[in-house]
Amino acid sequence: MTTASGLPAVRESLRLALLDAPHGSPLVVELAETAVEHYALNYSRHAPGMLFDEVHAARGLLGEALAAPADGVTGAELRRAAGWLSALLGNLAFHLADRSGARAHLAVAASLGDRVGDDRLVAWTLGPQSMVARLSEI
Repeated sequence: MTTASGLPAVRESLRLALLDAPHGSPLVVELAETAVEHYALNYSRHAPGMLFDEVHAARGLLGEALAAPADGVTGAELRRAAGWLSALLGNLAFHLADRSGARAHLAVAASLGDRVGDDRLVAWTLGPQSMVARLSEI
């Protein structure tokens, strides 16, 4: 079980790994994927605003490594993880009634998914994007 006080521990582990390997490494990729899994599995256990802040901070840590990855494989896997973190942010923004934020995060998620060939990620974004679009029409 995760708690609000324990939630930052995943991000902190990712931060430490990036301090050791600022351009990414297999460990950084593994921790980024673990963060996605942790946030997704514990989505309903936290207030949306708190989880949004945590996921946003974790995704932000990947910026430098995404800009200049250690190698192509690392770059692709970090883009995939950043895409899933963006998808989570889009869903959380939707729950927080931030339609423009939701659209932006989901667009990034879809773009990153498309870039790395993650059809599952691209398809997953369609549901939340349609909800945001539908609410924008109302």
